[in-house]
Amino acid sequence: MEESTQHFEYAAEAIAPNPRLWRTLLFAHTPNHVGNCHTCYGMRWPCGPRVLAERAEEIHAGA
Repeated sequence: MEESTQHFEYAAEAIAPNPRLWRTLLFAHTPNHVGNCHTCYGMRWPCGPRVLAERAEEIHAGA
């Protein structure tokens, strides 16, 4: 596994036990009418925080 991918996975594992945190990220990081993240101002959606929250949700669900 590539080092950056490994760090990403560690971060997702760290927030997975905290549904309130990753649900807040999922709620906040949604696409706008041009396909950018509402919260990350100009970043394409899905942004990094959104992808991280989705992975944390998968881990929490046992995936």
